[in-house]
Amino acid sequence: MSPLEIPIVFRSGSETLIGILHRPETVTNRGVVIVVGGPQYRVGSHRQFVHLARSLAKAGVPVFRFDYQGMGDATGEYFGFENIDDDINAALNTFCSEMPDIEQIVLWGLCDGASAIAMYRDPHIRVCGMVLINPWVRSEQGLAKARVNTYYWRRLGTLEFWRRLFSGAADIRKMSREFFLTMTSAIRLRDKSVNSELRFQERMAVGLKTFGGRLLIIISGQDITAAEFESYRRSSRRWKDSLSRCTLTVKKIDDADHTFSSHKFREMVANITIEWVTSP
Repeated sequence: MSPLEIPIVFRSGSETLIGILHRPETVTNRGVVIVVGGPQYRVGSHRQFVHLARSLAKAGVPVFRFDYQGMGDATGEYFGFENIDDDINAALNTFCSEMPDIEQIVLWGLCDGASAIAMYRDPHIRVCGMVLINPWVRSEQGLAKARVNTYYWRRLGTLEFWRRLFSGAADIRKMSREFFLTMTSAIRLRDKSVNSELRFQERMAVGLKTFGGRLLIIISGQDITAAEFESYRRSSRRWKDSLSRCTLTVKKIDDADHTFSSHKFREMVANITIEWVTSP
């Protein structure tokens, strides 16, 4: 028998939210709640969240994916990914009510959905793990640094770059000007106050430090958002400290883009998630 897909209407404060419960016939003791990012609704880019939920449910893992306020079929106004803790709480409580035998829950999020999970200030008692996919840590300085590290240096190592250079096809003046502006931007912004520029990024680090549980990070190799996150987590002392408190697993899919737009990449994400979620 195929897993059931059950629409659920539930409340978050005065607003009405919509979710889909994927209920397997034989259920494991661990479930997954998908927190969408984008902002977008519960289906996801390229129907990724549908594919992921169905793959997990076939493996016996119940899943709940939902629209938070102001998105998809939910009522209310969208106030940004930094302000959806109440909706996450409401989804977790609804999931537990519908699946009372579930003992542990994993929160799963892509982009700013991952950032919202990391910032989640009051983790539910059953939350045992978090899966962060290409987390959003965008800042002006971080973007400039990521562009230098992932775009300019990578181009220097390609045969195509040198072929265009020596053939005269490359505009050296334009390339030099772009590189200079990017480098000076990264240096100029280095000393900006973290109180304004890095406010939500630091909240993410504090949230993970408070959580201190199992953490899976999946990174795309062809994504500036992922490159910025990788640079940030390696250079921030607070992030290093926070991640040291977690049982951390990092997986990288080298050729994938930000939203894993091909079936191959979506399958890889699903398989990595299933293996990690169902492991002891």
